[in-house]
Formats: sequence, C-alpha cells, structure tokens
Amino acid sequence: MLRRVVACLAVIAMTLSLTVNAMEPYNNYTYDSDENLWLEPQAYYADHIILGSELGIGDFEKPSDVFVAEDGRIYIADTGNNRIVILKSDGTPDREIKSFQNNGKQDSLLSPQGIFVTEDNTLYIADTENKRIVILGADGNLLREITEPDFNVDQSFSYAPYRISVDNAGRMFIVSKNINYGMIELDKNGEFSSFYGAIKVSSSLVDALWRKIATQKQKEKMIQNVPTEYSSNAIDKDGFIYGTISTQDAEHFIRKLNSLGIDVLRRMGAVAADGDVGSLDEKGNVIRSSLADICVMDNGVYSVLDSKRGRVFTYNNDGSLMYVFGALGTQKGCFVRPTALDVTKDHTYLVLDSGSNKIVCFKPTEYAEKINTAVELQFLRDYSEAEKVWMDMLKYSSKSEMAYSEIGKAYYRQGSYQKAMEYFELANDRDQYSKAYKEYRRQIMNDSFGAVMTGLSIIVLVLLVLMFIRRRRKRNRASKRFD
Repeated sequence: MLRRVVACLAVIAMTLSLTVNAMEPYNNYTYDSDENLWLEPQAYYADHIILGSELGIGDFEKPSDVFVAEDGRIYIADTGNNRIVILKSDGTPDREIKSFQNNGKQDSLLSPQGIFVTEDNTLYIADTENKRIVILGADGNLLREITEPDFNVDQSFSYAPYRISVDNAGRMFIVSKNINYGMIELDKNGEFSSFYGAIKVSSSLVDALWRKIATQKQKEKMIQNVPTEYSSNAIDKDGFIYGTISTQDAEHFIRKLNSLGIDVLRRMGAVAADGDVGSLDEKGNVIRSSLADICVMDNGVYSVLDSKRGRVFTYNNDGSLMYVFGALGTQKGCFVRPTALDVTKDHTYLVLDSGSNKIVCFKPTEYAEKINTAVELQFLRDYSEAEKVWMDMLKYSSKSEMAYSEIGKAYYRQGSYQKAMEYFELANDRDQYSKAYKEYRRQIMNDSFGAVMTGLSIIVLVLLVLMFIRRRRKRNRASKRFD
C-alpha cells in the first residue's frame, strides 16, 4: 500500500519539479544511495542582486568575503578597493572602512580578504597584503593589530592570512595562503598556539624508506609538501570549527573540528558531504568539487560553495544533502567566479561573485521552506511535528531518500520501530534499518517475555490452588476417619 502511495506521489512530484525548475537556469538535485542523480523541485531562486554602483558607493572590485553579523548587518571585504563595506540589514549602505588611526598615524588596509564579526560587533580583518590581523571596535577604532606570529618552525612560506574565525574565548583560527600545516591557531593575546586541524596524509612504503635516509632539510621539505591546505573556515555556536579543503586528493573536503582538532563531522547521508559526486572528464580523470567557502547555521545546517561549478550545497547535521542551487554563467542566479557565501537568520543566502563584482541574494521556495522547517523542528526535538512536515514534503519529492530516512528517524525516536523500518527501507538506509530492527526485535521479546511470565504466573497460581484443595481434601478425609 505504501509503495502505491509513493508511486502516485512520484507523478505529482515530477509535474511540480518541471514547473518550478523552469524558474531558474539551474536544477536542484540529490543523490540516492547508489550515487544516481535525481532532479528535485527548485529550492532557491535569485531574488535580487547587490551592486556597489547601485548603492552609491562605487563598484566592488574583486570582493573576497561576505559576513552576516548577529544584528543583521552585512560586511563585505572589497579587496580590490582596499576597504570593508558595511550594509544595514535591509541592504542599504551603513559605512565603509578603509583606514584608521594606529599609534597616532593614519593606517590603511591593503587587499583585505577575510572578515569575522563577534556578537558585540568587534571586527576582525584578515589584512592579507599587510600580513596581519586588524581588530576594530564597533566604532571602527583600532583595538589592536596582530602581525605575523612566531610559528617556531622552519618558515619557508609567505604568511598571507585570508580567512579568520574567532571563538568565544577570543582564540583566532586563521587560514593562510601557502601554509599547508593546517589552520593557524592564535590565543586571545595573538600568540601562536598550534597548527590546528592538520590533515594526515597516508604515505607509501617508498615514502617511509625515503624518510629513513633523507637529511633533515629534505624531511622538512617533505613536510611542507604535505597537502593540508584549507580554503576557508567557519565556527558554530558550540565552538566547533568547520573547514573546507582545497587539495583534490584529500579524502574529504569538509571537516568539523573539535577542541583537539579531530574531525567529528557526521557523514550519514546517501553520499559523502563533499559537494558533487566525482565525474570523469574526456581523459578519464575524476572531476571533483572545489570548495571555496563554508557557512554554518545555529541548528547545525551548513552550506558550502563549489567555485568550480558555481553551486551551493547545503547539508543537515547528519551530512544529508538538503538541496543544491546556483550555476556558472551570466544569467540571473549564475556566477562568473564565486568566492564566498553566508546566510541570514531568515534563510536568505548571500553569494559573493568576485568575477562579476556583485552579491546574489537567494530566497527559499516553498519546497526549501518545508525542508528548513522540518530540520529546525528536529533540532528542537519536536519529532512528531517534524515527521508531519517531512510527510508533506513528499508531495514535492517522492524520491527523496533523505525525507524517508528522516521520517524513519522520527518514528524511531518515538519508539515506533516497525514503522521506522518501513521508511528506512524506502530510504535504502541499511544502517538505520538495522538499528530499528534490533530495537523492534528487543521490543517483541520484551512484550513476549511479559506475556510468558504472565502465563507462567497463572499456571503457578492454578497449581498452588490445586495443591491447596488437595491438601484440604486429605485433611477432611483424615478427620472423618478419626471421628
């Protein structure tokens, strides 16, 4: 019966998908557990574009980063113009920062490429060409500058910070060009702490033998050539650092690092959370996504920007692909060279296109709103309501293995293990199906055990009553003989 319903919903979903996908010059899609691509209804559409010239502040020039602060203000690293542009939450100009007083002298930014804003509106700037971190107060006055740290290692690289995230303790996590040791971690005083989140790369037997006979300088050179370079980072409300990796031979392109720098990202989706599943070019080489930036929401949802294909991939906390939007091109909703993204509290995405010097603002469709609502309800542990929204979403996308899996999880958390198994089967989610089956079997055994124990208790009680009656009769017979 359930499969018949699914088949009917599939016809409806195909019709809706064709209608909605015509809105934008790109498709939303997902992958099933066999890595097959399935078209989905449109998730996001390009609502409007932000141009510096239309704001009256002059054209942006090769902008590198965008950041949405807690109060809704939008900060833009306008790299080519050596300035930070600040917009109000409604997108109108607030102010710009090009220079500031530093020890009584006028100081200027030089090709700033990264920005981070704390809850109290303290502004951290990766002032790339000046090789420093500039920290400004909410009033724009200089609080301090942090020049190149003392790394206490062989420094054959050129320090050039271009991405920065800051935790609640004031620790800074910096992505720098030409450094492949991992992110640079500085304490609240700006002192070097460690290379954070270094990626371990497997080595061959030849590499191991070479290390035994190599000189110290040769070993240092080998360390520097280890592909551990990050392309961006972000921080969530719990202090976990997210990073995207630029090296194509990395095992995974997205990492979630705990306080020890260990990757704890959940990868429970149909395919790994790494952007597109790799495809082959004409020469048979695997083409994989090239992730340029990442942003994280309070509910654990994160989005990454694929600069190679101009696409934004969004995942839930379990690593399931929620939706995809964007493409390369010159049409509205497309990009020439996308470099950064961030998202507002109302789920509006801002994608910075350095190639066309603009910000494209994307709004969610009704389909995406369903997904966003369901994920938020799950985050709030309102699994019953989340299950209802997921069910409603199947009207739009009957092939969504994520939806079936999430419905199964909702039933599982409510103790309806048999029902959960049905939806995990539809989702081809073998691991979750196995978990639900074990709980269902345990539930049956517990129920059966109770029934068996009740039956045994009744039998024992009957036997005791019979024994009592027999003894009573014997006493009565014995009493009559005595009389």
